[in-house]
Amino acid sequence: MKFTNPFKFPFRAGTLSLKTVLSIYFIPISILPAIFLSFYSQRLFQDSLTETLSRRASSERDAIVAEIDSFESELKAQARALSQQPRFVRAVSVRDVQTLGSIIANPSWGGVIRVYTTS
Repeated sequence: MKFTNPFKFPFRAGTLSLKTVLSIYFIPISILPAIFLSFYSQRLFQDSLTETLSRRASSERDAIVAEIDSFESELKAQARALSQQPRFVRAVSVRDVQTLGSIIANPSWGGVIRVYTTS
C-alpha cells in the first residue's frame, strides 16, 4: 500500500517563482492588518460621531427649554398684569365685548392679547 500525502502542494518543487511566493505571503501580512485597521478606525469614528451628536442635541434641547421657560414666565407676568387691571377683570366677568375690544385695541399694560370668538 502506497502512502500519498494529502497536504502535498500541487506544484512540483522549483516551479514556484519568487513573485508567486511573495504574492501568497502578501495577503496575510499586509491585507488582513489593513482590513482590521479600517474596521477599528470606522468604529472609533462612529463612537466619536455619536458622542458629538448627543452633546450637540443636549445643548440644543437645553436652549429650547430655556426659551420655553422664558416665554412661559413672560406670559405669567402678562397675566398678572392683566389681573391687576380692574377694568379688564370687570369686562371679562360681565362679558362686555366693547370694553374688551377697546382694551385689546389699546393695551395700557404693554401686553399682547389673543381673543378667540365664535364669529
